[in-house]
Formats: sequence, structure tokens, C-alpha cells
Amino acid sequence: MSPALSGFLWAVVSALCLGIGTFLYKISSRSLGPSHTTFFYYLFSILLASVVWLLTPAKQAVDKSALLWPALMALFLCASVWTFSSAVRTIDISVASTVRGLSFVPAIILAFLLYGEKLTLKTVAAIILVTLAVVLLGLDTAKTPPPPGG
Repeated sequence: MSPALSGFLWAVVSALCLGIGTFLYKISSRSLGPSHTTFFYYLFSILLASVVWLLTPAKQAVDKSALLWPALMALFLCASVWTFSSAVRTIDISVASTVRGLSFVPAIILAFLLYGEKLTLKTVAAIILVTLAVVLLGLDTAKTPPPPGG
């Protein structure tokens, strides 16, 4: 299997896991509420990440100045989860998660502006098409009531 195909398959698995996680977030939010769901999600994530890190055999020295990047990343990811949990209070989680799927747009723009990565016509067309799809899916933003007994 080529590295490109392998990478693509890992990305597909990642998308599937994110989709399942989003669905489970919906279920948890109905019983715990978005704020508690988010808190416990982070708590369990810290525990899981700690176990994975401890079990990783190859530890390497870390340049402390390089810790700025994961700290900034954590700040923006925390803001993302906080605003997402605010969004699902008023719109259905399927709409909020679809809109959240546009996260690749600022990543592409920042890579272009800050790192000089190529921005091809195909990439611009894909951004426009995906953005239009998200807008169409997001037009009906009414929060659906939970099913009876759910």
C-alpha cells in the first residue's frame, strides 16, 4: 500500500471516529447537558492521552520553547469545543457539526498565507463547493426535539 493511500485511509478512519464521537456527544448532551459533556470529554481525554503517552516506547527530549505550539493548539481547540457546546444548545448537533466541518478552510488559508503552500484552482473550487453544501445543510437550523423516552 502506498504511503498516500495509507494516509488517506487513516484520514477516513479519523473522520468516521469523529462522526461517531459527534453522535455520542448528542446522546450525552441530552442526558448530561453540553457543558458537563464537554467537561467529562476533556477529563477522559486527558486520562486516555496520558496512558497512550506513558505506553509510547520512544520518548524524546523536548525543546521547551516548542511547547508554545501545542499550548496555542490547545487554546484554539478548547475555544472550538466551548463554542460548539454553546451552538448545540440552540441548533441541532447535526447542523453544528456540519458547520464545524469547515475547519479545513482556515487551515488552508493560514498554510497559504504563512507557509506559502500552493492554493490551486481545484482547492478554491473545493472550498466553495463544500461551503455551499454546509450552507444548504445548515438552512434548517431548528433544534429537533429528542425522541420519546430519549
